[in-house]
Amino acid sequence: MVRIDASSLISVKGRILERGAVEANLEREKAVKPNSPLIIAAHPEADTEALVTILDAAKAVGIESVSVATTVQ
Repeated sequence: MVRIDASSLISVKGRILERGAVEANLEREKAVKPNSPLIIAAHPEADTEALVTILDAAKAVGIESVSVATTVQ
């Protein structure tokens, strides 16, 4: 699961990521669990650019199953 908070910070497993590091982190997660879906939990106030960054990274590493949920963190 990847989270986007109200400030549009992206995190994986509680670690905040720079936007340029999202693809590498997703690639690492995919290597560990190749068939797992990606769930993006986005705060309603997060900017769309953060979501697009994650979606682009998921596509680049070949993650085919992606779900987006709106959450309040």
